Amino acid sequence: MKSKELYQQILGIGYPWEVRDVEQLSLENEEIYIKVDCASDNAKHLDSGDDYSIYNNRKGRKRRHLDTSQLKTFIVYSVPRVKYLILLSIIMEQMIKLENDSKISG
Repeated sequence: MKSKELYQQILGIGYPWEVRDVEQLSLENEEIYIKVDCASDNAKHLDSGDDYSIYNNRKGRKRRHLDTSQLKTFIVYSVPRVKYLILLSIIMEQMIKLENDSKISG
C-alpha cells in the first residue's frame, strides 16, 4: 500500500477530500507532513445539498495531528472558497428581522 492511501485510511479522509502528498521533511525532528486537498471543483451545502463552485482556496494551514508511527504528524490543507450569495441574503434578512424585533420590543 502506498503512503498516500495509507494515510487516507489512517486519517479517515473521504471524498471530496484526498491525500495529495506525504513528506518526511525532517528525519532529525521525526516529523511527517500530510498534504490534504479538495478533489472536487464543487462543494455541497450540508443542509440543502446544493452544489457551489469552488473559486479558490484560502491560504494554506497546518495543524498537528496525533503521532503516527512515532512521528510528529502535521496535516497541511487549504480551505476551499465558494460563492454562496444565498447565505448572505439569509443572514441579511435575519439581521433586519432582529433589528425590527428590537425596535418593536424596545
